[in-house]
Amino acid sequence: MLVIMDKESEQITDASLILSANRALWNEVRPNMRRVSVDYDRDKNTITLLIYYDQPLSEEELDYDVSGIIVAEISADFPQEVRWKDEVIICPYPEKIPDRGLCIFQRYEPTPQDKQNG
Repeated sequence: MLVIMDKESEQITDASLILSANRALWNEVRPNMRRVSVDYDRDKNTITLLIYYDQPLSEEELDYDVSGIIVAEISADFPQEVRWKDEVIICPYPEKIPDRGLCIFQRYEPTPQDKQNG
């Protein structure tokens, strides 16, 4: 069983978010995903899932709703009082991805310097 709450403080921890989100991503990472992060706002008691894609989602991808599946999996590990948001952001490569939240997945993307050396 996955322990998601710090018993002493009854707080959601970064470690619990990372473990839960990592498990939720199993079999859900797609080739056009650049980064997946989670962010917990303690003041608002809200967890936000951030998924950065390389290109707009296809109709099939929209119908499948991968972000909804990931949120459902993560939410099963946390108390019902926690609020949820998910943000799908289109950020084409090589545009820089904002550093927001705890990074759970980020695909390898060569930098211009890597291309010169390779």
